[in-house]
Amino acid sequence: MRRRVPLPLLIIMLVVLLATRLSAASAQTATPGITLPPGCTAQIIDSGFKLPTHLAYGPDGVLYVTQLNGGENDGTGQVVRVAQPGSPTQVMLDHLTKPTGLAWAGDDLYIVAGRDVQISHYQGGKLSDPQVLFKGLPFNGRSNGQIFLGPDGLLYFESTGTEAAPHDSGFICTSKPGSGTFNIFARGLKNAYAIAWNPHDGTMYATEIGDGAIPDVGQPPEKLNRIKAGANYGWPECYGMQKPNPT
Repeated sequence: MRRRVPLPLLIIMLVVLLATRLSAASAQTATPGITLPPGCTAQIIDSGFKLPTHLAYGPDGVLYVTQLNGGENDGTGQVVRVAQPGSPTQVMLDHLTKPTGLAWAGDDLYIVAGRDVQISHYQGGKLSDPQVLFKGLPFNGRSNGQIFLGPDGLLYFESTGTEAAPHDSGFICTSKPGSGTFNIFARGLKNAYAIAWNPHDGTMYATEIGDGAIPDVGQPPEKLNRIKAGANYGWPECYGMQKPNPT
C-alpha cells in the first residue's frame, strides 16, 4: 500500500534563519517547537497560508508562495505575493492545478502544476496567464515536487517515479530558461521533491521520500542524496543504501 506523504500543513509559519548571538534558549522562547543550531534564531515573517507548497523571492525582492488553497485536486491553487511581513497576501495567479513548486529566472516565473511545468511572465506588477512549457511528465500519481534555479543558471525539476513506467520516470531534469527543452540530469530517484546546493562548494543534494511498501521489507527509508550528473540512484532496483529490491 502506498504511503500518503502529507503536503505542508494548513497554516504554516514561514521562517527565516538569522545568524545572531542570541542564545538557543531565547530562540526557543521566540519560536517554541523549533530547534535551531547554536548561533541561530528564527523569525515569523507571515502566516495564515492555505496549504503552501513552495516559496521564492521574485525580481521585485518580494516573497512569492504557491499554495493549494483547497483540496489537492480541486484546481484552486494559487501563487500569492507577500508584499511586507504581516501584510495581507495578494493573489497573483489563481485556479491552478496542484501547484507544488515555483522558481524565478529573471522576470519569468516557472511553476510545477500537476504533471506540467508552466511559465508566466512578470511585467508591470502582474503575472501573465501561465503557459504550459513541459506537459504530462510521468509522476508518482500525486505530485512532481518542486522546481529550483541552480547556481549554474539552469532550472532543476523532477519527474517522480511511477511503477507503471519505472525506467521512464524517477528523474531529476534540467532546462535552460527560455529553451523549451529539457535533459535528464540524474535518475533512479522515486520522489526527489526538494533540491539544494552547498553555497561553499556547489555540491547538490536532494531529498528522497520513501514511498511504496516493499514485500518482506516494509516502507523504504527516507534519504538525503548527494546528486551527481549522470548518476543512477537505484530505484526501482534498489532502495535505501543501495539494498537490492527483492521484487
